[in-house]
Amino acid sequence: MNTQKPYRIGILGCSTIAPFSIINPVRELDQFVTYGVASRDLDRSTAYALKHQIPHVFESYDQLLASADIDVVYIPLSNFLHKEWTLRAIEAGKHVLIETDGLACR
Repeated sequence: MNTQKPYRIGILGCSTIAPFSIINPVRELDQFVTYGVASRDLDRSTAYALKHQIPHVFESYDQLLASADIDVVYIPLSNFLHKEWTLRAIEAGKHVLIETDGLACR
């Protein structure tokens, strides 16, 4: 029996890829839970959280990164935003997962 609490994932942005790449797959795992979401628009984040059964909405990316309740940050933002938000997440002491279109890896 695993008694370790699951890693809590926070999502930066309300991307269309996140349900396929992280939200739905995580539901099958005991070690992770999609905990919260933040976007540039609080109403959009709230609607996204309701649609995808994400229990917490943060008012900004910075608020999500500052939360002690977030262990892992998933970044499905546009590629040009990856560096900034990856560095900010690392500085906040978070594990980071980045969604990329593959072109950034070439």
